[in-house]
Amino acid sequence: MAQNISEGRNNFPGTGNGSYIYIETSHPRKYNEKARLNSPWMRGAQRMTFFYSMYGSTVESLSVYLRINGSEERIWSRHGNLLSNSWTEGCVSVNVLGTYKVEKKHQ
Repeated sequence: MAQNISEGRNNFPGTGNGSYIYIETSHPRKYNEKARLNSPWMRGAQRMTFFYSMYGSTVESLSVYLRINGSEERIWSRHGNLLSNSWTEGCVSVNVLGTYKVEKKHQ
């Protein structure tokens, strides 16, 4: 039986480093299954660039959250099948005083 969720390290163009999450959207997908990728704790202004693919009739959503002091705020989101199996670049800018964490959730 195939594993539905995986994560790992990858060498992204221009950076030489990076991480990824993958969630299977076809059978044997389980309803409401989620994959998450968390950043380390950070301070100050940051710009996070990432690539995503949301191809397929069973794709639900991809969201980026900002976690500060135990609360969570969605700062970026895409929903549903994007009708293309190519990779799309996403970007979020964060400028927060204090410590925070960024979390990507794929459902």
